[in-house]
Amino acid sequence: MLSPLESADGILVTAAIRNITERKLAEAAAIQYLELIKLAMLNTVEVAINISGLRDPYTLLHERRVADLSVAIGEALGFEDIRLEGLKVAGLLHDIGKVAVPLEILSKPGKLTSFEMDLVKCHPQAGYDLLNRMEWPWPVAE
Repeated sequence: MLSPLESADGILVTAAIRNITERKLAEAAAIQYLELIKLAMLNTVEVAINISGLRDPYTLLHERRVADLSVAIGEALGFEDIRLEGLKVAGLLHDIGKVAVPLEILSKPGKLTSFEMDLVKCHPQAGYDLLNRMEWPWPVAE
Protein backbone atom coordinates (compact mmCIF):
# COMPACT_ATOMS: atom_id res chain seq x y z
CA MET A 1 0.00 0.00 0.00
CA LEU A 2 1.50 3.32 -1.02
CA SER A 3 0.48 6.61 0.52
CA PRO A 4 2.18 9.85 -0.54
CA LEU A 5 2.84 12.49 2.11
CA GLU A 6 3.90 16.03 1.33
CA SER A 7 6.65 17.68 3.33
CA ALA A 8 8.74 20.85 3.07
CA ASP A 9 11.47 18.86 1.26
CA GLY A 10 9.09 17.28 -1.29
CA ILE A 11 6.88 14.19 -1.42
CA LEU A 12 7.60 11.23 0.82
CA VAL A 13 6.26 7.81 0.05
CA THR A 14 5.63 5.08 2.62
CA ALA A 15 5.09 1.48 1.68
CA ALA A 16 3.82 -1.57 3.55
CA ILE A 17 4.73 -4.91 2.03
CA ARG A 18 3.34 -8.27 3.07
CA ASN A 19 4.30 -11.62 1.58
CA ILE A 20 1.09 -13.42 0.55
CA THR A 21 2.79 -16.28 -1.26
CA GLU A 22 1.59 -18.88 1.26
CA ARG A 23 -1.98 -17.62 1.07
CA LYS A 24 -1.95 -17.69 -2.74
CA LEU A 25 -0.53 -21.23 -2.75
CA ALA A 26 -3.20 -22.34 -0.25
CA GLU A 27 -5.94 -20.76 -2.39
CA ALA A 28 -4.63 -22.53 -5.50
CA ALA A 29 -4.49 -25.85 -3.64
CA ALA A 30 -8.06 -25.37 -2.37
CA ILE A 31 -9.33 -24.63 -5.88
CA GLN A 32 -7.54 -27.70 -7.23
CA TYR A 33 -9.01 -29.85 -4.43
CA LEU A 34 -12.53 -28.56 -5.12
CA GLU A 35 -12.11 -29.46 -8.80
CA LEU A 36 -11.10 -33.00 -7.78
CA ILE A 37 -14.15 -33.28 -5.51
CA LYS A 38 -16.39 -32.04 -8.33
CA LEU A 39 -14.86 -34.58 -10.72
CA ALA A 40 -15.35 -37.37 -8.16
CA MET A 41 -19.00 -36.38 -7.71
CA LEU A 42 -19.63 -36.34 -11.47
CA ASN A 43 -17.85 -39.69 -11.84
CA THR A 44 -20.04 -41.11 -9.07
CA VAL A 45 -23.14 -39.94 -10.94
CA GLU A 46 -21.80 -41.68 -14.06
CA VAL A 47 -21.25 -44.90 -12.09
CA ALA A 48 -24.81 -44.73 -10.73
CA ILE A 49 -26.42 -44.32 -14.13
CA ASN A 50 -24.16 -46.95 -15.68
CA ILE A 51 -25.23 -49.44 -13.00
CA SER A 52 -28.83 -48.54 -13.78
CA GLY A 53 -28.03 -48.98 -17.47
CA LEU A 54 -26.84 -52.52 -16.88
CA ARG A 55 -30.41 -53.37 -15.91
CA ASP A 56 -32.11 -51.29 -18.56
CA PRO A 57 -30.02 -49.92 -21.45
CA TYR A 58 -32.98 -47.91 -22.78
CA THR A 59 -33.17 -45.93 -19.52
CA LEU A 60 -29.45 -45.13 -19.71
CA LEU A 61 -29.81 -43.68 -23.20
CA HIS A 62 -32.96 -41.82 -22.16
CA GLU A 63 -31.21 -40.29 -19.12
CA ARG A 64 -28.32 -39.08 -21.26
CA ARG A 65 -30.69 -37.53 -23.81
CA VAL A 66 -32.68 -35.79 -21.06
CA ALA A 67 -29.45 -34.43 -19.56
CA ASP A 68 -28.24 -33.14 -22.94
CA LEU A 69 -31.60 -31.54 -23.70
CA SER A 70 -31.80 -29.97 -20.23
CA VAL A 71 -28.35 -28.42 -20.61
CA ALA A 72 -29.20 -27.15 -24.11
CA ILE A 73 -32.35 -25.47 -22.78
CA GLY A 74 -30.38 -23.99 -19.88
CA GLU A 75 -27.76 -22.63 -22.27
CA ALA A 76 -30.48 -21.08 -24.43
CA LEU A 77 -31.86 -19.43 -21.31
CA GLY A 78 -28.41 -18.08 -20.42
CA PHE A 79 -27.90 -20.09 -17.24
CA GLU A 80 -24.52 -19.94 -15.48
CA ASP A 81 -22.15 -22.94 -15.65
CA ILE A 82 -22.92 -24.06 -12.07
CA ARG A 83 -26.63 -24.20 -12.87
CA LEU A 84 -25.96 -26.05 -16.13
CA GLU A 85 -24.01 -28.66 -14.15
CA GLY A 86 -27.01 -29.08 -11.87
CA LEU A 87 -29.30 -29.56 -14.86
CA LYS A 88 -26.95 -32.19 -16.25
CA VAL A 89 -26.80 -34.11 -12.97
CA ALA A 90 -30.56 -33.90 -12.45
CA GLY A 91 -31.17 -35.03 -16.03
CA LEU A 92 -28.82 -37.97 -15.65
CA LEU A 93 -30.40 -39.06 -12.37
CA HIS A 94 -34.05 -38.27 -13.00
CA ASP A 95 -35.01 -41.93 -13.57
CA ILE A 96 -32.69 -43.49 -10.97
CA GLY A 97 -35.77 -44.67 -9.08
CA LYS A 98 -36.42 -47.23 -11.82
CA VAL A 99 -34.00 -49.50 -9.97
CA ALA A 100 -36.97 -50.16 -7.67
CA VAL A 101 -39.11 -51.39 -10.57
CA PRO A 102 -38.75 -55.09 -11.46
CA LEU A 103 -36.80 -55.59 -14.66
CA GLU A 104 -39.53 -57.85 -16.05
CA ILE A 105 -41.86 -54.84 -16.01
CA LEU A 106 -39.33 -52.38 -17.46
CA SER A 107 -38.55 -54.66 -20.38
CA LYS A 108 -42.00 -56.15 -20.87
CA PRO A 109 -43.15 -55.97 -24.47
CA GLY A 110 -46.70 -54.81 -24.96
CA LYS A 111 -49.12 -53.10 -22.65
CA LEU A 112 -48.61 -53.08 -18.88
CA THR A 113 -51.36 -54.12 -16.51
CA SER A 114 -52.72 -51.47 -14.16
CA PHE A 115 -50.79 -53.06 -11.28
CA GLU A 116 -47.55 -52.98 -13.30
CA MET A 117 -48.18 -49.38 -14.29
CA ASP A 118 -48.72 -48.50 -10.62
CA LEU A 119 -45.29 -50.00 -9.85
CA VAL A 120 -43.70 -47.92 -12.63
CA LYS A 121 -45.43 -44.80 -11.31
CA CYS A 122 -43.66 -45.30 -7.97
CA HIS A 123 -40.20 -44.74 -9.48
CA PRO A 124 -40.16 -40.93 -9.03
CA GLN A 125 -40.71 -41.32 -5.28
CA ALA A 126 -38.07 -44.06 -5.10
CA GLY A 127 -35.63 -41.76 -6.91
CA TYR A 128 -36.46 -38.88 -4.60
CA ASP A 129 -35.91 -41.11 -1.57
CA LEU A 130 -32.49 -42.18 -2.89
CA LEU A 131 -31.31 -38.72 -3.91
CA ASN A 132 -32.74 -36.84 -0.94
CA ARG A 133 -30.34 -38.68 1.40
CA MET A 134 -27.39 -36.87 -0.15
CA GLU A 135 -26.21 -33.27 -0.02
CA TRP A 136 -26.14 -31.66 -3.46
CA PRO A 137 -25.16 -28.16 -4.59
CA TRP A 138 -28.45 -28.16 -6.57
CA PRO A 139 -32.01 -29.33 -5.86
CA VAL A 140 -31.40 -32.71 -7.55
CA ALA A 141 -33.90 -34.72 -5.51
CA GLU A 142 -36.69 -32.27 -6.27
